[in-house]
Amino acid sequence: MLVTDATSKARVDSGKMPSRRVKPIFIAGVPRSGTTLLVNLVGMHPQMAPVFETRFLRNLLRHCDYTGRHWSRARAPWPGAVIPKRWLRSRFAARCQAYRAKVLAHHTPGVDYSNGRRNELPFDRQVILYTREELVEETDRWISRMMAGPSSETEVYDGARELVSHLFSLHAARMDKPHWVNKTPGLLEEIRDLPKLFPDAKCLHIIRDGRDVAASTLAMTWGPTTVTEAARRWKNLFTAGRKQVDRERLDYLELRYEELVHSPRDVVRAPFAFLELEADLDEILSKVNVYPESIGRWKSKWTRHERKAFAGAAGDLLIELGYEKDYAWVD
Repeated sequence: MLVTDATSKARVDSGKMPSRRVKPIFIAGVPRSGTTLLVNLVGMHPQMAPVFETRFLRNLLRHCDYTGRHWSRARAPWPGAVIPKRWLRSRFAARCQAYRAKVLAHHTPGVDYSNGRRNELPFDRQVILYTREELVEETDRWISRMMAGPSSETEVYDGARELVSHLFSLHAARMDKPHWVNKTPGLLEEIRDLPKLFPDAKCLHIIRDGRDVAASTLAMTWGPTTVTEAARRWKNLFTAGRKQVDRERLDYLELRYEELVHSPRDVVRAPFAFLELEADLDEILSKVNVYPESIGRWKSKWTRHERKAFAGAAGDLLIELGYEKDYAWVD
C-alpha cells in the first residue's frame, strides 16, 4: 500500500529506521546483462526498496564534474576578466538548463502497486515513486545552488548527494521500506565518480555473456541493429566501465549472470553478504523467477556469418572473461 507524502516525509525525517545503517547500494552493468533480475532479488529483502532506471544519475555525475571544473576556472585569474567570465557564466547557465532538460526527458512515471499489477518480475522495470514535481523541485534547488556558487568540488557533490538521497528516501518510504537499492545500467559509464557522490557506496556489477547481451539488445526497439554493432557496444561499455573502477575508493563486487541463474541460492548469498544484509534466501527466491533458458539463446538465433561477426568485434573479450577458450564456437 502506498503512503501519503506527509507520512513519507515524516518517516524519512523522524529517524524511524533500523539501528544499523545500510550503505547506499547501486547495481550497474551493460544493459541487458541481468541488472533487472539482480535488483529484484535485492529488492525482495524486507528492508530494501528497489529504485529503477534513474538515468538522470549518469547525467548528474557528468554535470557535477562539469560544475566543479567551471568554478575552478571561474576562480582562476583571467586577463581582462570581465568579458571572459561573463561568457563563462552564460555558458554554465546554458549547460545547467541542458542538464535539467535531460532529467525531465528521462523521468519515468511511478507505478501504483496497490492495484495488484505485476510484471514478469516482482517489481516493474520502471517503478519510480517520487513524482515529476518532486524531481523538478529538487533539481531546480540544486541547480540554483550551483549557479550561485562559487562551489568547491566537495560542495558540488554534497549538494548532489542531498538531491539523490531525498528523492530515493521518498521512494523507499512509499514502498514502506527503510532503505533503497538503485539499478541504473548506464551508471557503469560514470562509475569512476560514484565514490565522490556517495563515498561509502557499495556497487554490484553483473556480467553476462556478450553474445546473449547482443542477442537480447537486437530484440529491442532501441540500440544497435547488427550483430557487429551490438558486439562492439557490449565490449566498449564493459571495458570502459571496468577500467574506471577504483577498488580502493569503491566497495565493488562482480557477479556472473549465468552463475546466478544456474545456482541462484548459492550465488545470491554472496551479494547479501557483501551488502551486509541478513536475508531469508528461500523466501526471496520463491518470489523471483529465474529462467535458465535465457542462457545461450544466441545459439539458435545466429547464423555462422553472425557468429563470425561477433567474434571479429568482441571475441577476444569472451576469451578474457572465460566464456570461451578459443574461437571454435564460431563454426
